[in-house]
Amino acid sequence: MQRSLLVMVALLLALGACGGQPAPSRGGGEKQSILGNNVLYVVDGSPSSQSSQRLLVFEAAGKSSGKVLTLPIGLMSQDHRRLYRALAGGGQTRITVVDMRSGETLRSLTIAGSYSTADLGAGKSLLSGDGRWLVLRDLSTPAQISRLALIDMAAGKLATTISLSGDFDLDGISPQGRILYLLEYLDRAAYHYNVRAYDVVGERLLPQVIVDKNEPDEKMQGVALTRQLAPNGKAAFTIYINPEQNKAFIHILPLTDRLDDPLLARCVDLPTGTGAQARALLHFYTLALSQDEQTLYAVNAALGVMAVVDVRLAYDPKSVTGVPGPTSDRFSPGRTQQADPEVMGRQLASGAVLSPDQRWLYVVGLKGIWVFDPQLPGLQSEYVPQESFTGLTIDGTGRLLYAVSPAEGIIPIDLSSGEAQAPLSVPARTPWAIGRLD
Repeated sequence: MQRSLLVMVALLLALGACGGQPAPSRGGGEKQSILGNNVLYVVDGSPSSQSSQRLLVFEAAGKSSGKVLTLPIGLMSQDHRRLYRALAGGGQTRITVVDMRSGETLRSLTIAGSYSTADLGAGKSLLSGDGRWLVLRDLSTPAQISRLALIDMAAGKLATTISLSGDFDLDGISPQGRILYLLEYLDRAAYHYNVRAYDVVGERLLPQVIVDKNEPDEKMQGVALTRQLAPNGKAAFTIYINPEQNKAFIHILPLTDRLDDPLLARCVDLPTGTGAQARALLHFYTLALSQDEQTLYAVNAALGVMAVVDVRLAYDPKSVTGVPGPTSDRFSPGRTQQADPEVMGRQLASGAVLSPDQRWLYVVGLKGIWVFDPQLPGLQSEYVPQESFTGLTIDGTGRLLYAVSPAEGIIPIDLSSGEAQAPLSVPARTPWAIGRLD
């Protein structure tokens, strides 16, 4: 199974919640938090220009957004309550943890080296499942040398630095911070890599390559498209695509803390279309994980395919049967032939969301929003078919769906009627991703 990569990883919604309560930093007066049960955030700015991106946090109430808090881009906790940012300058990096409801700095520290969270978790930065561990790759090291910093965010200090010979990116860390999972690039231009494990306690790169035991001889070649981290921090689910070979698959990585457990990955192939246009639409794949962490939905509404994967065995590294193949469903992708190049080439963020009762699955299509009943085959409904969206979120009651359009803004959709309301009055220039603070 060969794998290649096409677009920037969008992981804003797949990072671990912060563990413990960081001590507030000294200085600065009290700031008023944005209160309410329907506080949203929007990533404002094109994904192709990270330097111009910012976060807007606000309470969605009727047609008015009320107070809007502007924050810099960084990694978010899984509940979206805390923002982690690393900013380099002068050979040092300042790391801050910010309360996303108030903008208050909860913790800060400075370490030597040039690190950044601007990649939003796309290989140079990541958080553990509970948010305790922040891992960063030094951006100033020479070619074929990788220097990593492991920061204990609960203690507010640098735990260790790791220097490796070779070209490594970050892929995951175990819940207790004992094993760091890495991508070792053998040919970065061709996206050819191995999955490796670093023993943090033993201070050594383990010799074995982590492979799918059902396909141990397959080369790892690909680029990550989107990821879901299990809320318990014990597994990471990443979609990889290979347009040249018309392949898409889910890479399942159990994040075990035990060196005596087998270190294995699982790969689940996803359905694709045929022809050049189908290959060009692979990047419309998006993920949604059920609340019970047992079912993973991989949907590509542009291709008209949905795969349902039972991932319970992914949490057991000793499983000998592996993860079963997906149950696939195909439906009409609608206006694929009429889509213009701008629509077909756009990048999604949080392109699928389940209703709070897990009854409905909402997915961004080439145009409009597609509605599925996970228990029934085929498309059930379609909302706002004339508009192009990049991200979705849903309020806690399941009554309103918020869809973000870079051209039109943030559009609430009444799920009882499927009717779109007027865009929210949020000062976003080019909104891209959207989410809700729990």
